[in-house]
Amino acid sequence: MTLGVVESATGGLISHLITNAANSSDYYKGSIVAYSNEAKIKV
Repeated sequence: MTLGVVESATGGLISHLITNAANSSDYYKGSIVAYSNEAKIKV
């Protein structure tokens, strides 16, 4: 099983918490943080 995250209002906090866990690179593939409205539209 793998994990990917898309965040907005959290500004990357969820990704930060995941990557602080031991061995997170075994399952965590990455994230997209689209905070501004312009970025959300483009994503």
